[in-house]
Amino acid sequence: MTLQSLAVAHATQRSNLSAFVTSKGQTRNISPNKIRAVLFELGVLPDGMLTQGIHRWETDGEMVPAMCGLLALNQFDRCLIFDLGNKFAFVVARVVDGILVFAQVEAKGENEWSKHLAGMLKDGLCELSDKVNVITLDRMGSAQMQTLWMSKDELVVKEHLLSLMG
Repeated sequence: MTLQSLAVAHATQRSNLSAFVTSKGQTRNISPNKIRAVLFELGVLPDGMLTQGIHRWETDGEMVPAMCGLLALNQFDRCLIFDLGNKFAFVVARVVDGILVFAQVEAKGENEWSKHLAGMLKDGLCELSDKVNVITLDRMGSAQMQTLWMSKDELVVKEHLLSLMG
Protein backbone atom coordinates (compact mmCIF):
# COMPACT_ATOMS: atom_id res chain seq x y z
CA MET A 1 0.00 0.00 0.00
CA THR A 2 1.37 3.40 -0.94
CA LEU A 3 0.28 6.99 -0.39
CA GLN A 4 -0.64 7.10 -4.07
CA SER A 5 -2.86 4.01 -3.87
CA LEU A 6 -4.56 5.37 -0.72
CA ALA A 7 -5.10 8.76 -2.38
CA VAL A 8 -6.63 7.17 -5.47
CA ALA A 9 -8.84 4.84 -3.41
CA HIS A 10 -10.18 7.76 -1.37
CA ALA A 11 -10.42 10.36 -4.14
CA THR A 12 -7.89 12.78 -2.74
CA GLN A 13 -4.53 14.17 -3.81
CA ARG A 14 -1.38 12.28 -2.85
CA SER A 15 0.31 15.57 -1.93
CA ASN A 16 -2.48 16.42 0.54
CA LEU A 17 -2.24 13.00 2.13
CA SER A 18 1.55 13.29 2.28
CA ALA A 19 1.33 16.73 3.91
CA PHE A 20 -1.06 15.34 6.53
CA VAL A 21 1.31 12.47 7.36
CA THR A 22 4.58 14.40 7.37
CA SER A 23 3.09 17.19 9.50
CA LYS A 24 1.80 14.56 11.96
CA GLY A 25 -1.78 15.67 11.39
CA GLN A 26 -1.19 19.41 11.60
CA THR A 27 -1.74 20.13 7.89
CA ARG A 28 -5.32 19.36 6.96
CA ASN A 29 -5.89 19.81 3.26
CA ILE A 30 -8.06 16.72 3.39
CA SER A 31 -11.55 16.31 4.83
CA PRO A 32 -12.05 14.59 8.20
CA ASN A 33 -14.23 11.93 6.51
CA LYS A 34 -11.44 11.04 4.10
CA ILE A 35 -8.91 10.95 6.93
CA ARG A 36 -11.13 8.53 8.86
CA ALA A 37 -11.55 6.34 5.75
CA VAL A 38 -7.80 6.26 5.09
CA LEU A 39 -7.01 5.49 8.73
CA PHE A 40 -9.59 2.70 8.74
CA GLU A 41 -7.98 1.17 5.64
CA LEU A 42 -4.68 1.34 7.53
CA GLY A 43 -6.22 -0.46 10.50
CA VAL A 44 -6.79 2.46 12.86
CA LEU A 45 -10.27 3.19 14.22
CA PRO A 46 -11.52 6.78 14.81
CA ASP A 47 -10.63 6.58 18.53
CA GLY A 48 -7.06 5.46 17.72
CA MET A 49 -7.59 1.81 18.59
CA LEU A 50 -6.10 -0.77 16.23
CA THR A 51 -8.18 -3.28 14.32
CA GLN A 52 -7.53 -7.03 14.55
CA GLY A 53 -4.57 -8.37 12.59
CA ILE A 54 -0.92 -7.64 11.95
CA HIS A 55 -0.02 -3.99 11.50
CA ARG A 56 3.17 -3.51 9.50
CA TRP A 57 4.66 -0.08 9.92
CA GLU A 58 7.74 1.24 8.18
CA THR A 59 8.98 4.41 9.83
CA ASP A 60 11.99 6.44 10.76
CA GLY A 61 13.29 7.62 14.12
CA GLU A 62 11.38 10.88 13.99
CA MET A 63 8.05 9.04 14.01
CA VAL A 64 8.92 6.86 17.03
CA PRO A 65 7.16 9.17 19.53
CA ALA A 66 3.95 8.90 17.47
CA MET A 67 4.35 5.11 17.29
CA CYS A 68 4.90 4.97 21.06
CA GLY A 69 1.81 7.11 21.58
CA LEU A 70 -0.33 4.80 19.47
CA LEU A 71 1.01 1.74 21.28
CA ALA A 72 0.33 3.44 24.64
CA LEU A 73 -3.22 4.28 23.60
CA ASN A 74 -3.73 0.63 22.67
CA GLN A 75 -2.13 -0.56 25.94
CA PHE A 76 0.36 -3.04 24.48
CA ASP A 77 1.25 -5.83 26.88
CA ARG A 78 4.64 -6.95 25.50
CA CYS A 79 7.24 -5.52 23.15
CA LEU A 80 10.48 -6.81 21.65
CA ILE A 81 13.02 -4.55 19.95
CA PHE A 82 15.35 -6.36 17.59
CA ASP A 83 18.54 -4.34 17.10
CA LEU A 84 20.16 -5.06 13.74
CA GLY A 85 23.07 -2.76 14.53
CA ASN A 86 22.99 -1.03 11.15
CA LYS A 87 20.64 1.92 11.71
CA PHE A 88 17.70 -0.49 11.53
CA ALA A 89 15.59 -2.09 14.22
CA PHE A 90 12.39 -4.09 14.24
CA VAL A 91 9.70 -3.63 16.87
CA VAL A 92 7.23 -6.41 17.59
CA ALA A 93 4.45 -5.46 20.00
CA ARG A 94 1.46 -7.48 21.13
CA VAL A 95 -1.53 -5.34 22.02
CA VAL A 96 -3.99 -8.14 22.79
CA ASP A 97 -4.61 -11.53 21.28
CA GLY A 98 -5.21 -10.94 17.62
CA ILE A 99 -3.46 -7.55 17.36
CA LEU A 100 0.25 -7.41 16.60
CA VAL A 101 2.44 -4.52 15.49
CA PHE A 102 5.48 -5.35 13.35
CA ALA A 103 7.47 -2.20 12.63
CA GLN A 104 10.70 -1.58 10.78
CA VAL A 105 12.41 1.55 12.09
CA GLU A 106 15.26 3.22 10.24
CA ALA A 107 17.51 5.91 11.68
CA LYS A 108 18.17 8.30 8.81
CA GLY A 109 21.12 10.65 8.70
CA GLU A 110 23.83 11.12 11.29
CA ASN A 111 22.06 11.98 14.55
CA GLU A 112 21.37 10.48 17.96
CA TRP A 113 18.77 8.13 16.47
CA SER A 114 21.33 6.67 14.07
CA LYS A 115 23.85 6.09 16.85
CA HIS A 116 21.54 4.65 19.51
CA LEU A 117 18.37 3.53 17.72
CA ALA A 118 17.52 0.48 19.84
CA GLY A 119 18.29 2.27 23.11
CA MET A 120 16.17 5.27 22.19
CA LEU A 121 13.32 2.99 21.12
CA LYS A 122 13.54 1.18 24.44
CA ASP A 123 13.61 4.46 26.37
CA GLY A 124 10.49 5.66 24.55
CA LEU A 125 8.64 2.40 25.04
CA CYS A 126 9.79 1.65 28.59
CA GLU A 127 8.00 4.77 29.76
CA LEU A 128 4.88 2.90 28.71
CA SER A 129 5.56 -0.61 29.97
CA ASP A 130 8.17 -2.64 31.82
CA LYS A 131 7.59 -5.48 29.36
CA VAL A 132 10.05 -4.21 26.73
CA ASN A 133 13.16 -6.22 25.83
CA VAL A 134 15.97 -5.35 23.44
CA ILE A 135 17.53 -8.24 21.53
CA THR A 136 20.75 -7.59 19.62
CA LEU A 137 20.80 -9.81 16.58
CA ASP A 138 23.80 -11.38 14.93
CA ARG A 139 24.07 -11.56 11.15
CA MET A 140 21.90 -14.70 10.90
CA GLY A 141 19.22 -13.30 13.19
CA SER A 142 19.22 -10.07 11.23
CA ALA A 143 18.73 -11.99 7.98
CA GLN A 144 15.86 -13.96 9.52
CA MET A 145 14.05 -10.81 10.70
CA GLN A 146 14.51 -9.11 7.35
CA THR A 147 13.21 -12.22 5.57
CA LEU A 148 10.19 -12.29 7.86
CA TRP A 149 9.60 -8.59 7.14
CA MET A 150 9.64 -9.26 3.39
CA SER A 151 7.29 -12.25 3.61
CA LYS A 152 3.83 -11.74 2.14
CA ASP A 153 2.39 -14.81 3.89
CA GLU A 154 0.55 -13.20 6.82
CA LEU A 155 -0.17 -16.54 8.50
CA VAL A 156 3.53 -17.49 8.56
CA VAL A 157 4.48 -14.00 9.77
CA LYS A 158 1.86 -14.15 12.53
CA GLU A 159 3.04 -17.59 13.68
CA HIS A 160 6.67 -16.44 13.81
CA LEU A 161 5.83 -13.22 15.64
CA LEU A 162 3.70 -15.05 18.21
CA SER A 163 6.48 -17.60 18.78
CA LEU A 164 8.91 -14.72 19.36
CA MET A 165 6.54 -13.18 21.89
CA GLY A 166 6.49 -16.44 23.86
